Amino acid sequence: ADSSRTKVIILVDAWGVSIQEHLLAEELAVFTDIPHEFALHRRLANRTKHAEKTEYRETLPPNIYLFGGDSTEYERTEYVREIGFSDALFCQRCTDSVMLGKLDSLLSVDSLKTIAWTTQSTRSGNRDSLLHSLRQIASLVRRNPRVLFVVQGTHRPILGSPETRNSYKAHWVPAVILNNREQGAND
Repeated sequence: ADSSRTKVIILVDAWGVSIQEHLLAEELAVFTDIPHEFALHRRLANRTKHAEKTEYRETLPPNIYLFGGDSTEYERTEYVREIGFSDALFCQRCTDSVMLGKLDSLLSVDSLKTIAWTTQSTRSGNRDSLLHSLRQIASLVRRNPRVLFVVQGTHRPILGSPETRNSYKAHWVPAVILNNREQGAND
C-alpha cells in the first residue's frame, strides 16, 4: 500500500458473490474502464459489524469514518474509535447519494489519509439498488484518479427471503481495488 496516497475504503452492505456467475460479472463490469484488480474475499461471519471491524481496523490517520444512519446501530459509536478512527460522521437517514457527496467533498481535504464508508441502500438484496450504488461509486472513482479505492461487499444479502440468501455463496464477497496504478502523475 502506498501511504502517500489517500485511500477510500467502501463496504457495500449485502454485496455477496452470486451463485450465478454472470450476475457477478455484470456487477464487476461497472469498474472495467478504471485501473483495477478484482478478487473474491472470504468473510468469517455474515455480519456488517464483522466486516467493518475487519476491514477498517488498520487505517492510517488522520482518518474519518462515514455512515448515513444511526450511530448506535451495531454499537458503531463504541467500536469506531476502538478500531482507530480519529473522526466519524454519522448522518441520520441520509441516502447513499448524500453520503457520496460528503465523501467527494472530503476528498478535497489533503490531510486525510483514509476515508471509510459503509453503504446502506443495498441492504435488502435488491439488485437494482446494488447496481445503482456500484455505478455511483464508479463515477466517484473516475473523478478522483489519484485516490486509491478499495470496494468490498460486507456479506451476502441476509435480510431478504431464504431464496435470495441461498442464491449467494455463504461467506464470499467481491473485492475491487480501483486506481491501483497511479494515474495523472505527469498531468
